[in-house]
Amino acid sequence: MSQDKALLVTADHKTEARVKESLPGFTWVTVNGAEGGVAAVAEKPQLIIIDQATGGAGSLQLFRNLNAACPQVPIILLSAENDIPTAVLATKAGAADFLKKPFTPEQLRGAVDRALAALARGYYRFNPEGWLRGESQSIKRLHEAIRGVLLSSTNIILRGEPGIDQREVVEFLHANGLRPRRQLRLIDLASFRREDQEAHFWATVQEVLAETPGQPEEERCGTLYLENSAALEPNFQASIFDYFAARRGETRLVIGRLGPSAVPKDYAVIDLPPLRERREDLPQLCGEVLKRYALKHNKPASGFSAELLAFLGLYDFPGNYAELAGLIEQGVLRATGDMLELKDLAVDYRALKERAIKRAAWSGEASLGETKRDFEVELYRLLLGKCGGDMTAAARFLDLPRTVLGERLTELS
Repeated sequence: MSQDKALLVTADHKTEARVKESLPGFTWVTVNGAEGGVAAVAEKPQLIIIDQATGGAGSLQLFRNLNAACPQVPIILLSAENDIPTAVLATKAGAADFLKKPFTPEQLRGAVDRALAALARGYYRFNPEGWLRGESQSIKRLHEAIRGVLLSSTNIILRGEPGIDQREVVEFLHANGLRPRRQLRLIDLASFRREDQEAHFWATVQEVLAETPGQPEEERCGTLYLENSAALEPNFQASIFDYFAARRGETRLVIGRLGPSAVPKDYAVIDLPPLRERREDLPQLCGEVLKRYALKHNKPASGFSAELLAFLGLYDFPGNYAELAGLIEQGVLRATGDMLELKDLAVDYRALKERAIKRAAWSGEASLGETKRDFEVELYRLLLGKCGGDMTAAARFLDLPRTVLGERLTELS
């Protein structure tokens, strides 16, 4: 923000000083009348602030003239009174914000940050990537939670199971938040779990958040991500919460992997959905992961067999997105053709058993005997597939005589 130019229209020297003090990163062009304001558009400002010193009607007309002259520049109006009719008219006409005087520096900076962030994203198009994409109800609830805090300075706590990449959420929040030009910084709290490391933690925080007059926007910290907060004892956690609650509006704090402690006041909580709650999103997620690893390992794999998709659709993924990625990458490395099959995945006995039980429970018709038979059929089919159809190798793996396995396969048809 240090090189951006801003236009201020005001005849009040106190307001001028207050605005410049609140927004020191701008180069200011100040004029005291409507004619000067329109003429100053030639300076190509990135922000315009109009002080409603000439009365509601006069400032509104000036807003319309400036908005017509430079429609892509956000305009903020200041008023000495709660002039609701003018505020409504200006907002409908496209004003970025309307503030009553006296305003605090935090209020003005917040209005400017929101205006510039919205402008930078074309008035905000929600376009998540990676595992954040999808159409399931769970992911839609996540999108709504993110939208609710994105254009604010609210500190955030992320909660989710192991295997969910929280950094993707943090990166999205930062890139689409109020200060995308600033830096995203990370501190792993697992490195400070011992009591004698607390002082070192605070020294690290001070270093990360340190700012100097005239420091370029790109060198400041816009979002600080504290990972693995569950590693700290409760009193240490509480001191971190209190410290950043007092600094709200300067640097957004995002806390990840919080333990089962109470949620602090004034923090927003975003719950990240586990993969088992997004079964309708699985085909899309699997396709994206497959494409990534096929390219990485230069393999021809481009699709999934129906048997494999049926298995994944009933699997609970205790390791969530990380487990899905690991399974598919192993499958890509083992696959011999362009189609990934169940035999290509590193599936264990437990996973097969849980799937058989779940399939029986969902059908509501299978008896215990039928469930056990279906499990055996799937187990032997998968094992023979991994052994390339070699019954001797499969019997050796099961530590059974080949004749015994052959007889059982015949019984199972």
